[in-house]
Amino acid sequence: MGKPVRLKSKGRGSKPAPSARRPEAAAAKSKLTARPEPAAASVSKGIARSSSQARTRPKKPVAAPGGRNRSAETEQRDAADDRSRLFSMSEDVICIVRPDGDLVVLNPAFERIFGWTLQEVQVMPRFHLLHPDDVATTLEAMQRLAEGASPSIFENRYRCRDGSYRWLSWNTVFDRERGLVFAIAHDVTLRKRNEEDLRKSEERYRALFEDAILGIYRTTPDGRILSANTALVEMLGYENVESLKAINLEVLDYFAPSYSRTQFKEKIEREDVIRGEEGAWKRKDGSIVYVRENARCIRGADGRVRYYEGSVEDISDRKRAEAALRESEANFRRIYEWLPLGYQSLDGDGRLLDVNDAWCRALGYRREDVIGRSFENLLDASARLSFADCFARLKEAGSLFGVAIDLVSGQGETRHMQFNARVEHDAEGRFIRTHCTMHDVTEQARLDQERRQVETRLQQAQKLESLSVLAGGVAHDFNNLLTGIIGYASLMLVDLPLRSPLRHQAEQILAASRRAAGLAGQMLAFSGRGKFVLQSIDLSVLTENLQELVAAAVGHARLEFRPASEPVWIEVDLDQLHQALLNLVANAAEAIGKEEGRIIVRTGKMAADREFLKEVYPDEPLPEGEYAFIEVEDSGCGMNEATKARVFDPFFSTKFSGRGLGLAAVLGIVRGHNGRIKIRTAPGQGTTFTLLFPQARPYKSNEAADRIGDVKGAPARRQTILVIDDEEIVRELANSVLGRAGYRVILAKDGHEGLEAFSAARTEIDLVFLDLTMPRLSGGQAYKQLRLLKPEVRVALTSGYNRDERPRAFEGLTHLPFIKKPYRPDELTEFIRRQLEKNS
Repeated sequence: MGKPVRLKSKGRGSKPAPSARRPEAAAAKSKLTARPEPAAASVSKGIARSSSQARTRPKKPVAAPGGRNRSAETEQRDAADDRSRLFSMSEDVICIVRPDGDLVVLNPAFERIFGWTLQEVQVMPRFHLLHPDDVATTLEAMQRLAEGASPSIFENRYRCRDGSYRWLSWNTVFDRERGLVFAIAHDVTLRKRNEEDLRKSEERYRALFEDAILGIYRTTPDGRILSANTALVEMLGYENVESLKAINLEVLDYFAPSYSRTQFKEKIEREDVIRGEEGAWKRKDGSIVYVRENARCIRGADGRVRYYEGSVEDISDRKRAEAALRESEANFRRIYEWLPLGYQSLDGDGRLLDVNDAWCRALGYRREDVIGRSFENLLDASARLSFADCFARLKEAGSLFGVAIDLVSGQGETRHMQFNARVEHDAEGRFIRTHCTMHDVTEQARLDQERRQVETRLQQAQKLESLSVLAGGVAHDFNNLLTGIIGYASLMLVDLPLRSPLRHQAEQILAASRRAAGLAGQMLAFSGRGKFVLQSIDLSVLTENLQELVAAAVGHARLEFRPASEPVWIEVDLDQLHQALLNLVANAAEAIGKEEGRIIVRTGKMAADREFLKEVYPDEPLPEGEYAFIEVEDSGCGMNEATKARVFDPFFSTKFSGRGLGLAAVLGIVRGHNGRIKIRTAPGQGTTFTLLFPQARPYKSNEAADRIGDVKGAPARRQTILVIDDEEIVRELANSVLGRAGYRVILAKDGHEGLEAFSAARTEIDLVFLDLTMPRLSGGQAYKQLRLLKPEVRVALTSGYNRDERPRAFEGLTHLPFIKKPYRPDELTEFIRRQLEKNS
């Protein structure tokens, strides 16, 4: 292998040897057995001829040492030997090939580089060692060379004996006259590897550059923008990087109104590094974005400024928050702190390869304490289950954005982080590492939790509203039924002899009916639609009148009243408030049970601040200020949080025989007066209910207009009453009661039938007793039709609802007299008599 080998091949100007003309002889001869001529002669004939092969001028004999003359032939032979020696010693591949790729001469450097002997190369098919991806480019280079593009320089890869590939850089020249290509190739594999490493480094930088949440830039001193990432483009409102790079910062004063470009340049060139510089930049549309900037000045070897580079953080939200806080509280701490940007890199097993300083500051770790540790060990316990799946998805997809993960800080706190991640692969597509950026969203997660709590409270309020509607409807139907039961039981007592054994049964029916009416009242109170007759009262007077009312409900407990030292006025329905206090005292007595205990009722004024109003019922906004209060405190068993959360739910009771409507009714009554309830309790420490009411100016209340008195007998003449009601039991009761009182009664089961009856006897009917809520034609609609038939018609209303419960149903009818169901026979008779007397 020390000498160049001339490879035999058919070519221009060569004739086959006689033995080669016969195939059997050609097969027997080795392709390497060329004529036994010296290697130098082969080289001189193959590659050392002058390109023109011009005639050589005759040379005079040269005197050799010792006086002998050297002939020209000897000199040429020596020169050929020198060239052959250089040809063999060259570290670069040197070869002569024909345009079709067949080798003519190849030096030993090829074997040293690739491990293939020249004999092996000679018998290989054309381009056998060439990398498949480089065949096309090599053929193109050969074609260009054949077309006259000389010299031609190109690169390709050849396979080594060990299966690897090495890069060669070729420099070729085509000798058209002889039809040969002369080529020299240099091994550039190391350079190619360095270029690949550089490409990977640039990919890592580009991934971090593009995925960064912060805006990143590089500008020249004369105002040209060299580079900018997507975050900065979006921050400044441009369509793309090119449109941003098209501007010149020297022409457009980008830094107004907070500071000028000139000021920025002076400062950064004076200090070389700027950290945390805050200011206002102008967006493309002219709006202002507040930023926090870190930048540095890059200088060349001669000390002159080459460019500026830096990162920009959008702090507009924080600036707005700070401005709002300065208006309300000058010394208040900032609510929002700008979340730091962190970076981390993981290997294929999820171990931390690298973290930056911002990551360490955000989580309170030292870099040397976390490198090499499994990232899973830093996760919150609730996040560890999902991390393996998330990491697997990242490897498969190559990138994930907006992934929320809870981490445990060095101080043991759980921090909610949001990650953007991308996988780096090698040239063969194999996993190398991940690149992740993160920012802290703990505050945002807290706000989301508060929003969910508000939604939960809203759902609870909607549920209570639905139950309120249901309770109000049930109470209305109860009142219709109780009207008949109470009425007929009262008539039985009137008709039965004093010593009749049936009188006791009738009295029991009345007693049960009154309890049922009380239950209906509780349901209406819970719904907030109970009948309110508002009047201004002094709480001190209320407590004096309340002692006798609640004394029977306290059981074994000692009852104490502690009224306010000065008048405290509120506007309430006295009966409803009595009911609420009676329910609270009864609840306190049941909490104390058979043991001795104490119940304290307080009244007065108090200042309710935001903290006090944070947990009140119903959970609706109430402004801070001074309120009147009634407080019921007991020394009973108290409540845990679970019981406290459900204490106002209708039909919820911790007592075996409880109906669960007492405290629900209290809430309805207080809510109907635009008040609130505060509960303080703990197991074994008793319970305190504080009822807050808006204060009112004192005034003297008037007597009710429709006060029911005793029945005063029959009218002077027989008068006719038209009773229109969809409840048969109510119609029959009115017929019996009013008939006994001497009235003539006409009955109608609905509005349409009532109109027909009135139309037939309009001159005889003195009063229409009209139910307000009926199917087909309501009381309000029937009243309008009655007025059309007889404008001066007298009408009195009745319903299981009152004006406060159904204000829309009473719209346009509030001037008409009204009696609420259930009513006693004597109440009905007196009501009808008074309406007829008033209108006579």
